[in-house]
Amino acid sequence: MSSRRRERGSRGGLIGGQVVEAYWALVGPPLNCSRHSVAAFWHVSSWKWEVLNVWTDTRWAAALCAGVLIVSAGCTRGPVALPENSGADPSSIPNPDTTRIALLHMASNPRHAPANRRTIRQAMTVAESQGADWLVTPELAESGYAFARHRDPDRLPQYPPSWLQPISQAADRHDLTVFLGFPQHVKNREYNAVAVIDDSGQVVGVHRKNDVIPSPLESWATPGSSRPIEVDGASVGVFVCADAADRKIARQYRAAGVDVMISSAAWYPLPGMGPLPFWKRLSADSPAPFVVANTTGRQGRIDFRRSLSGAFVDGRPEVKIRSPRTVVESVDWNRRTGEVVSAPEGRVLLN
Repeated sequence: MSSRRRERGSRGGLIGGQVVEAYWALVGPPLNCSRHSVAAFWHVSSWKWEVLNVWTDTRWAAALCAGVLIVSAGCTRGPVALPENSGADPSSIPNPDTTRIALLHMASNPRHAPANRRTIRQAMTVAESQGADWLVTPELAESGYAFARHRDPDRLPQYPPSWLQPISQAADRHDLTVFLGFPQHVKNREYNAVAVIDDSGQVVGVHRKNDVIPSPLESWATPGSSRPIEVDGASVGVFVCADAADRKIARQYRAAGVDVMISSAAWYPLPGMGPLPFWKRLSADSPAPFVVANTTGRQGRIDFRRSLSGAFVDGRPEVKIRSPRTVVESVDWNRRTGEVVSAPEGRVLLN
């Protein structure tokens, strides 16, 4: 759960408690009712609002009305437990140790960046509906991996480009941290980059691909460097595709004690050069889990339709995502144990 959502949930609980105290001060305790039962009510109501993710001022009015009705209805005398049929299922209470990460397994269009941006914003809406805290997009998701075949990278807009603002605003609106793959143009250099946009819409870091592939599709990019990026109270090691095969970067992140490794990729399963052995090795060499969003679909002669997204822990693939079309699927990362499992919401097809 993101720190911003934890803060808002705590605010809800605090205001709920203040409502109860005000009621008690004005009219006194209702007949046959105890503070313990009221405290139990506020505990339930605060996490239910968290689950529903309702963050408007109407929440406080609803909480007040519900609180007065339940308290006024009267409860048993003395400390009470919540009844079994109250709906207060402990398993449904959001775990503060868990960060839900939505993976955009995306068929981007190298000829039409505006369409790609629309898909990314659509994925952000889906990610919020799944209760995700983070969204990871593939390598060059905004432009399409093979965009250099269709337009001159030297003519990219200077960073930050105007198209970034609507995505940043959407991150704020959806309370979502976004790992956005895009081509970054800074002065007279271009980079294969991932911008990390936090849940207030601020860019908190940009990772630039270190291991640029010497091919016409990537020769436009200047190699970058790696450092952990602080996101939502976690230290994140970011990769772009082939960076995950570079053991020097892996050692650097391990020495820095990163909590999780996130990759944007456009890595299709070439015979003998597929990503799976590298991703297994990377996660085996590090105590931090490795989570990757890959490209799918076709871009010219390149066929990504059998590519893999997912999560790896201790050298094992814990979650595998394959689809020839664009999908959003979430995983739950337990920050305390390091475990990563599939989120129960399942897969959403975008196109």
